[in-house]
This record gives sequence, C-alpha cells and structure tokens, in this order.
Amino acid sequence: MGSFYSLEIGKKALLAQRFGLDVTSNNIANVNTPGYSRRSAVINETSPIKSNGQYVGTGSQVGLLRNFRQELLDKEIRSSTAQVQNYTIEQELYQKIDAVLGEPSDNGINELTTSFLTTFNQVSINPEDIATRQYLLEQGQTLAERLNYTSNEMTEIRNDIKLTLSQELTKANQLLVEISNLNNNIVTSSAQTNNAAHTYIDERAAKIEELSKMFSVNVAYNEDGSANLFINGSNIITNQNASELRLSESINSVTSERTLEIIKYNPVTESSTLILPQSGQVASYLKFYNVVFDDKESTNGFSITKSLDEFTNALAQQVNSKTMAGYGLNDKGTAPVGRSFFEPSAGFVSASLIKLSEDILGKPSDIPLSSKPNEPGNNEVALDIARILEDRSFLDGQNPTEYYANYIGKVSFATAEATNGLTNSKMINTQIETQRESLIGVNLDEEAVNLIKFQKAFEASSRVINTANEMMNTIVNLGL
Repeated sequence: MGSFYSLEIGKKALLAQRFGLDVTSNNIANVNTPGYSRRSAVINETSPIKSNGQYVGTGSQVGLLRNFRQELLDKEIRSSTAQVQNYTIEQELYQKIDAVLGEPSDNGINELTTSFLTTFNQVSINPEDIATRQYLLEQGQTLAERLNYTSNEMTEIRNDIKLTLSQELTKANQLLVEISNLNNNIVTSSAQTNNAAHTYIDERAAKIEELSKMFSVNVAYNEDGSANLFINGSNIITNQNASELRLSESINSVTSERTLEIIKYNPVTESSTLILPQSGQVASYLKFYNVVFDDKESTNGFSITKSLDEFTNALAQQVNSKTMAGYGLNDKGTAPVGRSFFEPSAGFVSASLIKLSEDILGKPSDIPLSSKPNEPGNNEVALDIARILEDRSFLDGQNPTEYYANYIGKVSFATAEATNGLTNSKMINTQIETQRESLIGVNLDEEAVNLIKFQKAFEASSRVINTANEMMNTIVNLGL
C-alpha cells in the first residue's frame, strides 16, 4: 500500500509544482504590464493519514494564489494622484492666464492705463492742440480694446472648462460602469473558486486609479470582494451598481451668476445628490469656473475676471464723472453737455463692454477737458483726470497702478503656489509608487530562482512517481 501512497503523493506534487511554474511564468510574462501585481503560489501540506499505527503525510496541494497588492499603498497612490492632477490643471490654467495678461509688457493693461492717464497731462499743456487730443482718443481706444481682449479670452477659457468638464464626466461614467462590471466578475470568480481572479482585481485597481485623476476617491471593500466607491462621502458605486454623474449649471435669478455643479443622478427615484470633490481634475476645473473666472463671484474668493471688471469700472466711472461735467473746445452753453469718455455711460462698466463713447469717437475737439465754457485753453478737467493715476481712493485704498500691481501679484502667487504644489505632489507620488512597485512589481532575478526551484521540484516529483512505479511492478511480479 505504501507504493500507492507514493504514487498519489508524487501526482499531487507534480500538480502543485506545475501550478507554481505557471504562476512564475505568468509573472515573467507580465513584467512590463502596467498595473500588474506579482502573484505567488502558496503550497500547503495535505492532511495526514494513519498507516501502520503512524500518521504519515499525503503530499501537497496549492492552498492559495497570493497577491502582493496592499490597499494602504493603493489608497496613498489614489490620494497623491488626485493631488498631482489637481495642481497640474491649476498650473496649466494659471499659465494661460499669465499668457493672456501678458504682464509686464508695453502692451499690458498696467502700462496702457498709465500711458492713457499720463496723456491727459500732455493734453493739459496745450488743450487746443487737435493732434494731441486725437492721440488721447487713440490711447483710450487701445486701452479699451486691450481690456475687451483680456476679458474675452478669460471667457473663452471658462467656456472651454465647461466643455472639458462635460467630457471628463463622460469618461468618469464609463469608468464607473467598468468598475461595477469588474466587481461582478470578482464576486463571481470568488464564488466559483473561493479565491477572486487577481487579473480582475488588478484591472479594477487600475481603473479606480484612473478615476482618482478626476476625483479624490475613497474605497471600501465588502466581504464578497466587491468595492464601494465614495467621493467626499457620497457613494457612487455600491457593490455592482454604478451611479450616473451629471454636470448641472444653475443661474442666480438676481445676479445672473452661473455656477457648475456635479450631481449624482438616481434614475429610479429621479432624484439628484450634490457631489463636492475635494481634489483631482474635476475639483480644479470647478474652482476655476465657479470662482477664478466667475465675473459675478459671490463667495469672496479671488476672481481674476471680477477683479478686472472692478478695475475697469472704477477707471471708466472716474473718467466719465469728470468729462461729463466738462466742456469741449466749441461748447458755448452754460450747462455741461454731459459727454462721457467711455461707454456704457450708465451702470457697471465691465472689461468686456468698455469702449469709447460715441460722444467723442472721431471728435477730438468734443473731448470735455475744460471746466468752463468758452475757455478752450482751460485744462482743469484734463489735470483732474491725470491725478487719478496717484489717487489712492481709486479702488480698495489704492491708486490704479497699485491696485493692478496687487492684482498681478495675486495671479503670480497663485501660479507659483500651483507650480510648487505640483512639484511636491509629484515627488510624493513618485516615492509612493516606487514603494508599491518594490512590493508588487515583478523581480526577474527572484522569478528566475523560483523557476529553477519549481523545475527541480517537478523533476524530483517525476522521479518519485517513476520509483514508486518500479517498486509496485516489483511487488506485483513477486506476487506479494
């Protein structure tokens, strides 16, 4: 009977060592496969049996296919990936803003504003000179066009963000469906073999990491191997059921402020739940759309567009208030004609709408630079406007140059902060990825050793079977 035990032990050994060879071969084959985590065959001794009054071993079997993936490291990778993408988008958008503002330069708003107000000083030297007055109109036209251009470019970037967000949510919804399908595959494979297919686990981990580029995602695992996904506490995948994310825009009926939001839509109840991502691409895009580029921003955040509009309005209102009380070269009446320099002449003057007033466009002699009628040489209005350049009551306790310099400083600081944040987050992400790769990555030297180990064990198991077979033949021939 002992020979029969040996044959069975040899057979089990062959199967176990072959399985180990298959696992090792698969590791080697996937050494360059992104997201692959190495596996290891855990071989256990089978239960002993009693023979001749003693318990003897019955061989070995594959007890477990071990995966070296660790959720703690995956979690850290997802978090750092979201931060990297968050700062990447911020840096890209602030670089676009820097390019649009083009500061410092001769064609920048700061330089053009200074040149425009300084020209009033030049005109005051000889208020009757038509050529100098025409130059003043040209300076005002150049400044207005530059403000128009800057505002329109900011609006274009904001519109692009909305389109990009829509595209990102399409990708996100596709990933959610794929992750929920992988949940189903993992649960099914686990039920069939009591050990989930690691290929599906790796694929799911890779897709969750892809999703973490858009949102900071938290993951909770169920006993059946499925994963529940959350964005800032809001559940977006439950077991094998994926939610649908939608982009919603609301418009304030009073201020006309437009706000984009991400909602989780439930088609069964037709209800919506607000999603508030804290980091990732989507969070950055929402921040720039709802705050940075929002000309009606109401949360006291730093809005580049709103600040530019406030600067434009202050400049137009102060210049207009002075010219509307003045007189042109040919004005004879006792009451001011009420000509504005910029339009709109009433209400808020935004950077997108400002332009030269029809009252003076192409009419340099009609520019009201005199404080009294019938005094073409009077320059009091011109001097009064020129003083705006040094007037600290212009806006927020600052003169135009100080306000705009502070405005550019905020943009530069935000750009530098995004750049530094990206550098630091990339460094952290690289460190964690290196740590994870050292754990789950395939080491060819180690696999080569395993290959030899399983090969030798397989060959030895074959010899056990051959030896046991010879012994059994001998016993049969002897008639024992």
